Order: sequence, then C-alpha cells, then structure tokens
Amino acid sequence: MVRAEPTGSTPNPGPAGRRPGAPAAEERSPHARGAPLTPGDPLASVGAASPTDAAPLHPIQAAAWGAAIATLPIYFFSSGQPQPTDWVLAVLAPVALLGSARSRAPGTLRSAGVLALFVAVVVAVNAVWLELTGSHDFVTTTLFYVFNLLVFTGAGVMAEAHGPAFARVVAWAAGVSLVAHVAAAFAFPALELSGRLHLFTNNPNQLAYASLGLASLVFVAARVAAVPQWLPLVAATAAGFLIFRTYSRAALLALGTLALVALVRRPALVLVLALPLLVGGLAIGDDLAEDELLRERFSAVAEGGLEDYVEDRGIQRVLDHPEYLIAGAGEGAHGRFHPLGLELHSSFASVAFSYGVLGVIALGAFVVVLVRGGEGRTALLLAPVALYGAFHNGMRFRVLWILLACAGAAIVGEARARGQPARAGP
Repeated sequence: MVRAEPTGSTPNPGPAGRRPGAPAAEERSPHARGAPLTPGDPLASVGAASPTDAAPLHPIQAAAWGAAIATLPIYFFSSGQPQPTDWVLAVLAPVALLGSARSRAPGTLRSAGVLALFVAVVVAVNAVWLELTGSHDFVTTTLFYVFNLLVFTGAGVMAEAHGPAFARVVAWAAGVSLVAHVAAAFAFPALELSGRLHLFTNNPNQLAYASLGLASLVFVAARVAAVPQWLPLVAATAAGFLIFRTYSRAALLALGTLALVALVRRPALVLVLALPLLVGGLAIGDDLAEDELLRERFSAVAEGGLEDYVEDRGIQRVLDHPEYLIAGAGEGAHGRFHPLGLELHSSFASVAFSYGVLGVIALGAFVVVLVRGGEGRTALLLAPVALYGAFHNGMRFRVLWILLACAGAAIVGEARARGQPARAGP
C-alpha cells in the first residue's frame, strides 16, 4: 500500500532532479518509511533499492526488459548459440550503461568491476589454451562470460537506479513467464525428451534451471517492490510443477531450499511450495508409485554415493589432474579429459578446474562484494541457484546473472536503509 500525501502538505522535492509534485511516493518502498510490511513480501523486506532516489522507468524500457526476462526459457537455436533474447539484451544492457541511470548505481558498478577481474582471468586462461590446442571452444566460452558481464551490469544498473519500478517489472515478467510455461506444458505435452519435459528449451535441465531462476527472481523482486501476496506463491508453485515434470533432481532439491529460506518468516509458504508435487502427479496422470522414470532417477540418488557423484558430474578429471587447480585447464576442448567430450557438470568445480586459484579468488571476491552489507535474507535467496550449481554448470545462463544483478541491487538498498556504506570496496 502507498500512503498519499495529506491534503495541503508541502510536496517534498526529494533529491536533485525530481520536480516538485512528481509522484515520488509511487516509487517508494513502504518499508523505507516505516510502514507495515506489504502483502507481497514473503520474506519481510526492508525496502531495498533506495526508492527515494529511484529514477523514473520509461515504459519502453519496462516493456523491453519485461519481454527479455519472460522469454529467457525460449530457445530458437541450438545450445551455445545466441538466442533472440540475447540479441535483445545486447541492446538493453548498453543502453542502461550509457544512460543517466548509471550514475545512480554505484553499488552495481563496484560489483561489476570485481566481476570484470574474474572475466579477465577467463580471457587470459582461455587465450593460452586456445593457442595451445587450437580449439575454438575457448572462444565461445569466453564470449559467454564477457556477454554475461554486460548483462549483469546492465540489469544491475536498471535494478539499482529504478528501484521498485524495475523490481515490479521483473516480478511480473518472471511470474507470467512461469504460468505461461505451465499452460504450455498442458497444451504441448509432446515437447519432452525421454519422458522429461523441456518445452521451448533444448533439454529438460535448461527448463528446470530457468524455472528455478525465474522463481528466485520473483522472490528477490518482492523484497524491493510491493507486489500481490499471491504472486510469489503462484510463481513458486508454477516453477515447482515445471521442475517436477523435468525430473531434475538438483532443481527439486534447490526448490526445497527455496522453501526453507521462505520458512525463515513464513512457515505456511512451505506448504504452498509442496503443492507442485501434487499438481505434477495429477498432470502426468499416473500413480507416482508406478512412475518408472521418477523411481529410476531418485533410486539412483538413494543407491548412489560419492563415487557416483564424481563419475556422473565429471569430477573425476579434477582428481586425475589436480595440477590444473593451480593455473587452470581452460573451459573447452573437453575431450582432453572425457572420452565423449563432456564438460564438468558443476559450476564450482568448473571454475576451480578451468581457471585455477586466480579464478576462484576473483569470483569469490565478486560474491563477497555482491552480498556484503545487506540483511542476509536477500543473499539467502541465492542459495537455491548455488545449490543447483553444485550439480550442473549454470555459469553461462543469463537468468543467473540477471538474478545476481537484482539481488545485488536489493542488497545495496538494504545497506543504505540501515545507514551503512554500500560496498565501499573489495
């Protein structure tokens, strides 16, 4: 709820650049003014993005960013190729950086500077291995990281500069996308691979990760902007249904982590997040006890151990070649370590093995700078994608970097609301 100015009161001109009488209250988080918690905040937010300084969001920018976020789980080309959404982001991110909003986002720019150090390590290591092996895999991987740095910076500038206005766009775009994909699951049931739903992505794990990331985006955005109470719940339920249909064990575990994070303040939310299991069971039309694919995938977890994890995720190459943990093996030419040329299926192991000590330090510094200064609850919302990253390599996906950007901007706002300097430096 937004409180209107009392009749006859003198409008607060606000910070420099806001004209007297402008609807500043519409862009202010009620929490920053000490108002009761909004219904749309499942984790009791504190008003994240310094809303009294928030710049107005142009409708065209809002529509373009909303469309880009909503279409993240839609692939037109093979994996590893730029998708149409990437081309949209390639325009939106530079526009954000070249506009006046950049001056209102010092926290994001500071984080992006540290992330740029990690990307510099990626460029250097992959350049060396490109020269040694001649494999152009290293070029493709490097371009992914450079582009994701651009996306992170552009999305972060928008989130920090425009505060609740941009957060509302993010929340609704992500929520609508999840609901639309649930509808598509019923309309196009044949879009699956070996019984696992993938819809408009190229494989089920991509759909599972996108669903998890979009649900997390809704929860992060709800800490900044006043959104309806049901929106995060519907988004989480939709994501749970989609993840269930992909049979992604890592994503289901990560969704459970999201439920535990919500349990910090709203125990009833966990019950809502459990609904997708029931809905998913009804959707597939079979008794869960007779679902052979479900039993096969989860019995493998129950019967497997550390050795199975090492083999299944490609971790064996780390144990066989620990020397690469020092300077890095580069991210490409995977045939050097796997007969089928498969990459490491773990974000953490991939960074450590591919980029060595310098890569781990640089990426770790970025994470510290990103989450430092906030209350901690927003940072906890990154735990589900981090957990997923232990079992899959999600470093190249745009949804991850947009989520990190929005969470970082929210944390900057939390630090400001508590009167702390936001990211004074690494």
